Amino acid sequence: MRFSQIMGNQEILRQLREHVEKNTAFHAYLFEGPDGVGKRLAAQVFAKGLLCRHPQGGEACDLCESCVRFTGGNHPDYHYIEPEGKSIKDQVIEEVQNQAAKKPFEGERSVFVIQQADTITERAQNRLLKTLEEPKGNSVMILLVENIQSILPTIQSRCVNLRFRPVDQESIAGYLTKSLGISQAYGKMVSAFSYGSVGRAIRLGADEDFPARRERAIRCAKALGDKDGFIDFAREIQSVTDGAEAMELLDLMEFWFRDALFLSRGIDPLLLVNQDQLPGLYEMLRKTEGGEKGRWPALMMERIEQAKTDIARNGRVSYALKSIAL
Repeated sequence: MRFSQIMGNQEILRQLREHVEKNTAFHAYLFEGPDGVGKRLAAQVFAKGLLCRHPQGGEACDLCESCVRFTGGNHPDYHYIEPEGKSIKDQVIEEVQNQAAKKPFEGERSVFVIQQADTITERAQNRLLKTLEEPKGNSVMILLVENIQSILPTIQSRCVNLRFRPVDQESIAGYLTKSLGISQAYGKMVSAFSYGSVGRAIRLGADEDFPARRERAIRCAKALGDKDGFIDFAREIQSVTDGAEAMELLDLMEFWFRDALFLSRGIDPLLLVNQDQLPGLYEMLRKTEGGEKGRWPALMMERIEQAKTDIARNGRVSYALKSIAL
């Protein structure tokens, strides 16, 4: 993988490439952004470039012994840390401190990539802070986080903060069409459900069960658009007991009502996520008297958001789902 192969966040990648090319890396970086937007890939490519003996144009050469070792997963100066269980604990960060204080085994520096750094316990963060305040040896720390609020402000202030944003849908759809061989229409639909996460899009695009789950969500949404549809809705959701499954169902339903809202306001159908479901969307709007100029779809979106909040707060999946219709 090279910088040129990573989608989105081109300005950040340009900066990292420049730091490799000019050998001006800072001692600590904080990569912030949602899961799947390229933080981990960027960190790995950056680390490889920093360790490369003959980088070219800010990219690793892929030919030197360092690059070969890195690709093989056995470079002695590259350290990848991730949570064991739900968090990264004090003893793990203590070992990072010890390694960072040592001289590199082979090259000019050691590189540490800490995945899900927002799970580092507060005690361990305070330990890590000492290393960032008084770096010993020649090391580069790269912290990857989704929730920056979980990182101590004192740590944030000692890192170069780079915020990774969701990748645009068009780029994701094009990538899915080329890499997975799926149709453009299906790739566009999947990219919309990915929320700008390339990783999520790839998982959904390769998931053979996703179309069936989407169809179930559409049946649920249609049932909510029918005054006699509560029984059908209850039948569809009775097997949904897992929180993650429920959240996906709600997301898919919300996209349906979003599309209905757009149609009720006269927005171009080409902007819809469910472009292959136009007859069903128009039929639901007809049953709800044109969506009452968007009031009905907007109401359902509000109720879906409330259900998401309820599930996240107390995990009562069945109650939260049924409350949408009740």
